[in-house]
Amino acid sequence: DLMKIDDSNKTMKIDIHLDDNQDIYLSLSNFEYLNNSNLVYYADINVEMDGIKQSIQINKENYIYYNGIKDYLVYLGNYSKGDYTITLSFKDKGNYSYDSIQVLGQTTDQIDEDISQLKEDVLTNEYLGTNYVSGDIELNEDKFICLSIPYSSGWKAYVDGEEVTLQRANYMYMGIMLDEGSHHVELKYETPGLKIGAIISCASLVILVVYVRKRRVYKHEKVK
Repeated sequence: DLMKIDDSNKTMKIDIHLDDNQDIYLSLSNFEYLNNSNLVYYADINVEMDGIKQSIQINKENYIYYNGIKDYLVYLGNYSKGDYTITLSFKDKGNYSYDSIQVLGQTTDQIDEDISQLKEDVLTNEYLGTNYVSGDIELNEDKFICLSIPYSSGWKAYVDGEEVTLQRANYMYMGIMLDEGSHHVELKYETPGLKIGAIISCASLVILVVYVRKRRVYKHEKVK
């Protein structure tokens, strides 16, 4: 779909009705700002719902910080039953293309129960060492376990002594897939490139020593 924004059309209003308590999100799918000027790098959109204000920056491909993102999800807060209006205010004129604009709601009535269930499967007998973490876990079904450690390519994961694939979870953390049953989990960290750097340093030192010795031999023969 294509939407044209000009001086007479700078806002979009979306009316919604909630039947229960919900967290509300605005979803923009494959959303792009179509402006042919190389001097324009992005467009700003303000989103407001019941006094809560958020903003979205739609970056163009010619922007130095463009990262290819075209899907946006904006959290607008938690609301009780009732009627509400979401207002989108476009600060920049031009054409915008998109696949869909949706309002998403997630009920929060059972949030305490959901949190309790998430806390059921955690590591026990934890050990935290230098560049090393371990613990035990018992599962009654196959599950993906999120580990609250920032993701880094330097980490390696082992389950019952076997190396397993370590995945990115919740954008910034790490996670592993575990089968039903009891498991011993280990995480080991090694600075990326440390071994290669050490090998290069040693090789450079050897080359330097050989070069110095050859220079000394050359000078000694020249003196003779």
